[in-house]
Amino acid sequence: MEKFLFNTEGAATLLQHLYSLAPAELLTEALAAEYDLTAWLIGHFELSPSQVAYLSQLDANMLHFMASNLSYALRYKLPVHLEKTKNGDEGGTKLIETKPKMTAQATNTGSLVPDGELTFTISYLPN
Repeated sequence: MEKFLFNTEGAATLLQHLYSLAPAELLTEALAAEYDLTAWLIGHFELSPSQVAYLSQLDANMLHFMASNLSYALRYKLPVHLEKTKNGDEGGTKLIETKPKMTAQATNTGSLVPDGELTFTISYLPN
């Protein structure tokens, strides 16, 4: 698969590509993201060695939270956004926020009705 730039536009382009896949292929992508988010990100984005190193040291619980939310959003073709803010220099402390605004409702027949969106924000706090 083609790799995309790790920025707002690259993430949006990747999402367009993923959401054009056949349902079984999209499910495979969602499951791969949930199973190993680090490998999935490396396989889909052009990342620098320092970005790969940062991913490899992220807390396992944070990765799990990010992965499960991303997988849910992908499975149901919900909007996913990547925001990289410039509120500090990139030499500062990196802060990644996962902001799910997603819901799941069950109808009277038990069918799932997913809704919402997911935003990942990367910012840098001054040291």
